[in-house]
Amino acid sequence: MYYSGMEQANIGKRIKDARQALNVKQKWLSANLGITATAVSKWESGEQLPTVEKLSKIALLLNINFEWLATGRGEMVTPVQSAIPPTEELNAMIRAMSSLSAEQRGIILKFIGDWTQTLK
Repeated sequence: MYYSGMEQANIGKRIKDARQALNVKQKWLSANLGITATAVSKWESGEQLPTVEKLSKIALLLNINFEWLATGRGEMVTPVQSAIPPTEELNAMIRAMSSLSAEQRGIILKFIGDWTQTLK
């Protein structure tokens, strides 16, 4: 995927805007992505671009709209997403789930869905 220098800078600005709006430090974001704070800084300055996989993880970690992050279209936070604030527990669950296969994630999601039904 090719991005112009301007689009690269815009993606970096959106990463920074989202991070700052949620009062998240570069160090926290980098630690949760398994990268260096320098890499986050380079993204935010437009010097480098994150991969689509990293953009997706950023969107999950910050609980923001992936389309907005990647393209600038839409809103940064959708109403459904804003109902769940990012917490350390949620971020730990996201990190754990991201390392699983789609089939494994499906099994866990089904279990959670079944389990929550028993709580009602």
